[in-house]
Amino acid sequence: MLARLHWDTEMDEQKLLNEWAQGFGPAADAVKAYFRFWEKVFKDAYVRPDIETIGKLAEPYGGRISNRKAVAVLISPYDFDKGRELLAQARAAAEPTGDAELLEKIRILELGLRHGELTVEAAKFSFGTRFFDEDIFFGEQWPVLKEILEVRDALLERRAHNAFWLLYWEMRTHDYYGTRAMYDFFRTGYKPVMTPADKRWVFYVDPEDKGEAEEWYKKPLDVPKGWQRADDSFNRFQHLFFQTWDNLKDVIAWKRETKTKLAVNGWFQATFSVPKRVIKPEQVLFIPQIVGESAKIWVNDTLVREVTSADVEADKPIMLTLAEAGIEPDKEFRLTIKVHSPKKEGGILGPAYIAEPDAA
Repeated sequence: MLARLHWDTEMDEQKLLNEWAQGFGPAADAVKAYFRFWEKVFKDAYVRPDIETIGKLAEPYGGRISNRKAVAVLISPYDFDKGRELLAQARAAAEPTGDAELLEKIRILELGLRHGELTVEAAKFSFGTRFFDEDIFFGEQWPVLKEILEVRDALLERRAHNAFWLLYWEMRTHDYYGTRAMYDFFRTGYKPVMTPADKRWVFYVDPEDKGEAEEWYKKPLDVPKGWQRADDSFNRFQHLFFQTWDNLKDVIAWKRETKTKLAVNGWFQATFSVPKRVIKPEQVLFIPQIVGESAKIWVNDTLVREVTSADVEADKPIMLTLAEAGIEPDKEFRLTIKVHSPKKEGGILGPAYIAEPDAA
């Protein structure tokens, strides 16, 4: 329908909906009622007199992210119950036909409804929370995020949605639904416990490979002001771990100014602590994916892991027990990761987490 309207903006929307719904045979009326219902829900939601106030509460920085987080308040459980009722009517009309293709079409709508419901639940966790400014504790959020990705996987198998588009925009604009975590942990057998606020991280390039000789890992990295994420409003909406480092605004500007093609070495550093209330013996320091040739990981002054090219090529998370990493509850530590990538742009895809086995 959207493609047809893009082609001819003067088309009668209701006539087009009627035409499309005929593909549902005896369930057509229920399916039309379902879409008319959601059209009214969203139209009513976004003309509320308090919509601007809700948007500011949802995301103080405003923009498109505030609209997406605002669904936590704008869409109610009643709306989803009514949606299920309408789809149940559609299924009841279709089942007597025994038409497998028709029933699959309705299953796609049911999966879409569940996806929307889970998205609203995920938005509740991020409503009013500045993921850039605050450490993230997943707790009850993880089962929701995990099911979102499972539902998306089911829709993707049916070629019923654009998974890349959803993941791309959600991750790039600071995980307003926690997409980064669900992508980093899906099918790993682990679940996230916490990750430090993005503003805690520092990143800097080291094309001359002088960082180790100067022992950068023994002290907080002193980076130029333009590289300080907490001071740059643009960086608040550019996830440090979204892509390799050549996509970062700071690196693009640096390469242009210095006429350098490759950074060769990149240093990532964050200082944080793990509260005693969440820490468990079976937890690990979890780094989802390193892109490059090799890497080294320090906790405070201690080198705790050398990541080889074979480790990188295995394309698996790097994990260290808390004992191996020297991480103690309520005790602040400095995590430093140097990625060596002399032939292409490198980086860390996904931040560092404290994680534990996912028994579910």
